[in-house]
Amino acid sequence: MTEYIHTLEEENSNLTKAVTLLEEKDANLISDIHHLQDNIIRLQQASNYSISGDPCEQGHILVDDAWRSVNNSGGGPSCDIDLHEWWYRFRLNGNNAILPMECVPRFHCSTAVAIWLDLEGRSMPDVRQETQGIARGSSTRGCSQYQNTSVTVRNCGEFYIYKLKPAN
Repeated sequence: MTEYIHTLEEENSNLTKAVTLLEEKDANLISDIHHLQDNIIRLQQASNYSISGDPCEQGHILVDDAWRSVNNSGGGPSCDIDLHEWWYRFRLNGNNAILPMECVPRFHCSTAVAIWLDLEGRSMPDVRQETQGIARGSSTRGCSQYQNTSVTVRNCGEFYIYKLKPAN
């Protein structure tokens, strides 16, 4: 009888471990589904715009995600690796926002590697003008050792838009 109880306890322990693993996988899956839903909405917004139009007037995707704030020091699972090359306008809590132009510490903006804009000594562009920059990210080796993807910045007067590419 003792051997039978011991076997049941082992099976119960194994079942508990299996349930815990499934719950963790479910949480990750739910997070992935939400991220995909956000991207689908953004792609639908982009598909409604004319590619030949002024991206300041039409053709940019509005991103208003509070978790992207540099003040958010919770490094979460968020990543823009599936970002599509397009024009993006950023807002935080309904207010126009710009990409940070200084190194953002690791594990800020709800990600392990927060991206910042390096204009390489240039100023932000004048109204209706563009300039080039580099998207950089912090890593364990420093502030400029990760990412390094080209970015186009356009001044739309009341806000800026950024032509971004997927994170590598």
